[in-house]
Amino acid sequence: MTVTSKDKIAIVNAQIVTVDKDSSIIENGSLVVGADGTIRAIAPGNITHNATEVIDARGAIVMPGLINSHTHLGMTLFRGLGDDMSLE
Repeated sequence: MTVTSKDKIAIVNAQIVTVDKDSSIIENGSLVVGADGTIRAIAPGNITHNATEVIDARGAIVMPGLINSHTHLGMTLFRGLGDDMSLE
Protein backbone atom coordinates (compact mmCIF):
# COMPACT_ATOMS: atom_id res chain seq x y z
CA MET A 1 0.00 0.00 0.00
CA THR A 2 1.22 3.50 -0.77
CA VAL A 3 0.43 6.21 1.72
CA THR A 4 -1.05 9.32 0.12
CA SER A 5 -0.54 12.97 0.99
CA LYS A 6 -3.90 12.80 2.75
CA ASP A 7 -2.33 10.61 5.41
CA LYS A 8 -1.12 12.18 8.61
CA ILE A 9 0.94 9.57 10.48
CA ALA A 10 2.71 6.36 9.50
CA ILE A 11 3.91 4.15 12.35
CA VAL A 12 6.52 1.70 11.07
CA ASN A 13 8.57 -1.21 12.47
CA ALA A 14 5.97 -1.87 15.18
CA GLN A 15 4.64 -4.96 16.85
CA ILE A 16 0.92 -4.43 16.20
CA VAL A 17 -1.71 -6.09 18.39
CA THR A 18 -4.99 -6.30 16.50
CA VAL A 19 -8.46 -6.85 17.86
CA ASP A 20 -9.62 -9.21 15.17
CA LYS A 21 -11.32 -12.55 15.80
CA ASP A 22 -7.94 -14.34 15.85
CA SER A 23 -6.19 -11.79 18.13
CA SER A 24 -3.45 -11.49 15.52
CA ILE A 25 -0.09 -9.90 16.27
CA ILE A 26 1.77 -8.41 13.33
CA GLU A 27 5.54 -8.45 13.82
CA ASN A 28 7.47 -5.57 12.23
CA GLY A 29 4.31 -4.02 10.82
CA SER A 30 3.08 -0.61 9.77
CA LEU A 31 -0.03 1.38 10.60
CA VAL A 32 -1.27 4.46 8.75
CA VAL A 33 -3.54 7.13 10.27
CA GLY A 34 -5.43 9.36 7.86
CA ALA A 35 -5.85 13.11 8.15
CA ASP A 36 -9.34 12.48 9.54
CA GLY A 37 -7.88 10.46 12.44
CA THR A 38 -9.05 7.04 11.23
CA ILE A 39 -6.78 4.05 10.74
CA ARG A 40 -6.43 3.62 6.99
CA ALA A 41 -4.13 0.62 6.84
CA ILE A 42 -2.42 -2.02 8.93
CA ALA A 43 0.06 -4.25 7.15
CA PRO A 44 3.12 -6.41 7.74
CA GLY A 45 6.39 -4.88 6.59
CA ASN A 46 7.21 -1.27 5.91
CA ILE A 47 4.55 0.73 4.09
CA THR A 48 5.90 3.28 1.62
CA HIS A 49 5.24 6.56 3.31
CA ASN A 50 4.54 10.12 2.19
CA ALA A 51 2.84 10.85 5.49
CA THR A 52 3.30 14.13 7.32
CA GLU A 53 4.89 12.32 10.26
CA VAL A 54 6.66 8.95 10.37
CA ILE A 55 7.15 7.28 13.74
CA ASP A 56 9.72 4.50 14.03
CA ALA A 57 8.22 2.20 16.66
CA ARG A 58 11.06 -0.33 16.62
CA GLY A 59 10.92 -2.28 19.88
CA ALA A 60 7.48 -0.90 20.75
CA ILE A 61 3.97 -2.32 20.76
CA VAL A 62 1.03 -0.59 19.07
CA MET A 63 -2.35 -1.63 20.43
CA PRO A 64 -5.86 -0.23 20.75
CA GLY A 65 -6.44 2.13 23.63
CA LEU A 66 -9.33 2.20 26.03
CA ILE A 67 -11.43 5.17 27.04
CA ASN A 68 -12.55 5.25 30.65
CA SER A 69 -16.03 6.75 30.59
CA HIS A 70 -16.69 6.17 34.31
CA THR A 71 -17.74 9.44 35.94
CA HIS A 72 -19.52 10.68 39.02
CA LEU A 73 -20.94 13.72 37.24
CA GLY A 74 -24.53 12.81 38.12
CA MET A 75 -23.66 12.78 41.82
CA THR A 76 -23.14 16.57 41.77
CA LEU A 77 -26.94 16.86 41.89
CA PHE A 78 -26.91 15.23 45.35
CA ARG A 79 -23.99 17.23 46.76
CA GLY A 80 -24.76 18.46 50.27
CA LEU A 81 -27.92 16.37 50.77
CA GLY A 82 -26.43 14.22 53.54
CA ASP A 83 -24.10 16.75 55.17
CA ASP A 84 -26.17 16.88 58.37
CA MET A 85 -26.26 13.08 58.78
CA SER A 86 -24.10 11.20 61.30
CA LEU A 87 -21.28 9.04 59.93
CA GLU A 88 -21.99 6.32 62.53
